[in-house]
Amino acid sequence: MDSDKLLNLATELGCLLAESGAEISRVEESVYRLLRAYQGEAAQVFAIPSCLIVSLKAEDCRPTPRMRRIRSPGTLPRMASAHRS
Repeated sequence: MDSDKLLNLATELGCLLAESGAEISRVEESVYRLLRAYQGEAAQVFAIPSCLIVSLKAEDCRPTPRMRRIRSPGTLPRMASAHRS
């Protein structure tokens, strides 16, 4: 599979998992397993509640990273209204 398509797929998977409430360790493990299944041992995944970073080596052996902000639509309005009270 093309490394660019694989990175996009893996990043989308991780964001969907995180946005639907999956634990961070589950997000990292799921994305890592997907990358390993198609790309080998050069995959790296780092996730925190608001960000996902995915990296692997492209066909030309250069590292190719992707980063996406994880948004949780229900969290921001509740936080803002809690500060107003």
